[in-house]
Amino acid sequence: MLKRIRTSPPMPWYNLRAMEESDMQSLYLYIRSLGKHGKPAPSRIRSDKEPTTPYIQLVPPQMPKN
Repeated sequence: MLKRIRTSPPMPWYNLRAMEESDMQSLYLYIRSLGKHGKPAPSRIRSDKEPTTPYIQLVPPQMPKN
């Protein structure tokens, strides 16, 4: 299933496809060990909208100008 999934950042789908089979099995076992499902995450919103819930802004660092 991980080979066919399409995710959103911070784990883009192409990173999952590049994982070794043993890494995918470890990831699966880890997720299963977390227990029952919690509350669903909020849906993604468009970039021109302000979130109404707490969030972390992932912005790449600015390179210094020479």
